[in-house]
Amino acid sequence: SILASDVTNRVATFVVYTLTARYLGTLEFGIVSLGLTLFHMFQILATAGLRTLIMREVSKEVGKSKAYLVNASVVVSITSLVSILSMNVLAVLLQYSESTLYVTFCLSLGILPYSLSMVCDAIFQGREKMHLIAFSNLLTSLIKVGLILVLFLQGLTLLDLALLISFVHG
Repeated sequence: SILASDVTNRVATFVVYTLTARYLGTLEFGIVSLGLTLFHMFQILATAGLRTLIMREVSKEVGKSKAYLVNASVVVSITSLVSILSMNVLAVLLQYSESTLYVTFCLSLGILPYSLSMVCDAIFQGREKMHLIAFSNLLTSLIKVGLILVLFLQGLTLLDLALLISFVHG
């Protein structure tokens, strides 16, 4: 299930990159690539290394799943806000163009939902319900790729793409 989930996410990301290059061009592709690179870098900080801890502790005591869900959600909410702020400050300090700053800001908004979904994934793994992770990732990837393809055919812009990715990236 975990392998299927990872493969699904990577294929969806590849398709999004391919569609971006095809429909928006090389400059916009570069901006999205930079924004997603920053996103991935700062999402690591936002999750605060809790995934393994949550999985291990939930597998030991399944009855404490709710407590781990609540406590970890609070922690990653705080660390996500710090990551969002840090990502945007870095983009400003590096003096990126206005469109790059906007894309970076839009993508940074996806850090919080990603971090919260990571907490849920860790709890599912601790409870040995990995098939639920694979199912949700497959569904999310299909929706993301389908929406992006349809919207590109309708004239999706770079800024629209950044907002869309930020809300369905997890």
